[in-house]
Amino acid sequence: MLVSSLELQNLKNQINSQEVVYKNIASQRDNLKYDLDGIIYSLNRNNTLLEETKDKNKIAETSKEVINKIILATRNEAIEFIENVVNAALLDVFQNPDLKLKLQLNSEGAKTSISTYIEENGELYDIESGRGGGLRDLVSTAILICCRVIVKPKIELPLLLDESFKFLHSTKDNAFKTNAFKFLRDVAAKLNEQIIIITGEDDKEAVENADNVLYVAKKNGESYLEK
Repeated sequence: MLVSSLELQNLKNQINSQEVVYKNIASQRDNLKYDLDGIIYSLNRNNTLLEETKDKNKIAETSKEVINKIILATRNEAIEFIENVVNAALLDVFQNPDLKLKLQLNSEGAKTSISTYIEENGELYDIESGRGGGLRDLVSTAILICCRVIVKPKIELPLLLDESFKFLHSTKDNAFKTNAFKFLRDVAAKLNEQIIIITGEDDKEAVENADNVLYVAKKNGESYLEK
């Protein structure tokens, strides 16, 4: 079969056109592959970010749980410490092992409060209801001392007590008030605390158990201290 030069040229032109089409298709294919690779990379990156976010959330939840446990443990340790100190004071003063302080931690939402009870012979009493003023005075003083120990940084100023244990009385049958001041002396020595008690000169138990006694006198309209 004889092919004319014109037909041969047309055939070459068709082949060249097909090659251009194939090149365009290949280029589009490469572009699509590039775009697809970009989409796959983005998906993988998003999955990685999602996993990292999940891990961060897990770490945050774990940290929150640990912090809550530390707070609860710290509260429980503080409550145990206060109960031990106050119960030591109650035993020293009243010589009654069945008389103890019980602190109850109450949580309501974000608010936390503590209820104070006195346990005697297995029964709980609200410290404010029907208990003697001397007992409440002793408990509040012991708790105040505990707070000075717990609070950080340490309070360097002396502890001032105004007419402490005025509702406690020593008689021939008991030495409640004397025992209370002896307890203060022991606590001051053990905790390296300076305790200053303001009281009247007729408070012989305070005077007898003090390291130093200073009297406030007045002369010519001016107050001064004297031993």
